[in-house]
Amino acid sequence: MRTVFKLIIPIGILMPFLADAGLPMIFIVMPVMGIAFVPVVLLEAFILLKRLHLSWKKAFNASLISNVVSTVAGIPLTWLACVILEMVVTGGKAFGVRTLWQKFLSSVVQSPWLVPYNDSSWQIPTALAALLIPFFFVSWWIEYVTARKFLSREDIARERILKAELVANLLSYSFLLLIGIVFIAYSISPNIFR
Repeated sequence: MRTVFKLIIPIGILMPFLADAGLPMIFIVMPVMGIAFVPVVLLEAFILLKRLHLSWKKAFNASLISNVVSTVAGIPLTWLACVILEMVVTGGKAFGVRTLWQKFLSSVVQSPWLVPYNDSSWQIPTALAALLIPFFFVSWWIEYVTARKFLSREDIARERILKAELVANLLSYSFLLLIGIVFIAYSISPNIFR
């Protein structure tokens, strides 16, 4: 974790120290991932149980260890890579929100470090949903590598573990996307849920 902070601090030093410097989405992502952690571990353990014909204990432990590594290391490092990519692509400049295209760019391309706008209630859940794409691919890879090492004594082909982790991550990230869609719908029109 110290390594992550060593990498984040220089970015923070480079950013202007203004009240409107934006929102690093890692501060939104990590609590959401923390809340969803237990359901995701259980869902992915169930998938590993069924697809790899493991015992519940073995499937649960493989899912738990894989998700801890993915959440603690994979998500922050992926976010950091996305921030660097955002800074390279945008040059640190805001796209604005006057047109639909600008709204799309401001909430998707600038999703790792959101630029503050007056009416941005829709922006945080949209950025969260956009960040799920790179997080999915990194989580899938990390969880595959971790599960493969954890299950190395089992007689399971690597391809089966890769496919099982793909299915597990597709379902768990669909769950996370559904949460994001609910938040987007609520932020656009709070009356939907009344």
